[in-house]
Amino acid sequence: MNPWKYTALSMALLASQAQAENWVNVGTSSAGDPVFVDKDSIRHGADGLIHFMDKSFEMKSENAADCRRKIYYPVSLGDVPISHWHDHGQPHPKPGAKAELRYVCANLP
Repeated sequence: MNPWKYTALSMALLASQAQAENWVNVGTSSAGDPVFVDKDSIRHGADGLIHFMDKSFEMKSENAADCRRKIYYPVSLGDVPISHWHDHGQPHPKPGAKAELRYVCANLP
């Protein structure tokens, strides 16, 4: 048997696991739509904030949270980065973002 065949298969399996998503319904938006957080995406950022991915209406976005100060930061909307997102922290986020903030801060890695 060709050893490279098994090496390629192992690498493909590892790559697919790295992109695995673990979506958890954390609450609802102010419009009553479900809001999901990818539990596996929760991570400490170099900026001292907690970064994570969320999904609403099948659109995935990146967000950040300051758990100590309870501030929510939208980092991107879909694939579109939000410029100067550090300046747009929400200390009193809407219900969906508030549920995300609670969940993310309670499930830090």
